[in-house]
Amino acid sequence: MLNTKNLLPLPLTVRVQDYNIAAQNPEFIGALRLLTLSRFSGMNHELDSFANISLERDVKCKIITAYHTNELVGWALLSEEQSTFDFSRVDCFNPEHGLMFQVYVQPQYRRQGIAAELMKVANTFSNGKKLWACPWDETSFHFYGKMNETYKAYYL
Repeated sequence: MLNTKNLLPLPLTVRVQDYNIAAQNPEFIGALRLLTLSRFSGMNHELDSFANISLERDVKCKIITAYHTNELVGWALLSEEQSTFDFSRVDCFNPEHGLMFQVYVQPQYRRQGIAAELMKVANTFSNGKKLWACPWDETSFHFYGKMNETYKAYYL
């Protein structure tokens, strides 16, 4: 758990969990599922895929969460798993190229450095592998463009 109180405009606690441990808490996974663009989002697609993979082996993924006080305000996936999701620029993700990074922050908490903090934490857990980001609109393209300068995030 990281406390970033002095770095951001609002107090933020960031936690990193192995997916396999987090998945043992259905309420937690349910809260993450609600905190996405839609039930058909890329993040929910990945959670569905991970549930299937976990029936046969451990999933190679970290879940990174951001809390303001006790409220879950954002989360990210940092995955080494193959993805079949149809991203805006490619139709899948291959982990041979690095790690897939997906992030969602509640709209009322955006533009406060939360997604950047989640990406910073993801970068520390990347072990030098490239982060591949999943922008879905102009705002997210702009965000990942800025992050590319610091964290060398590539677009899917």
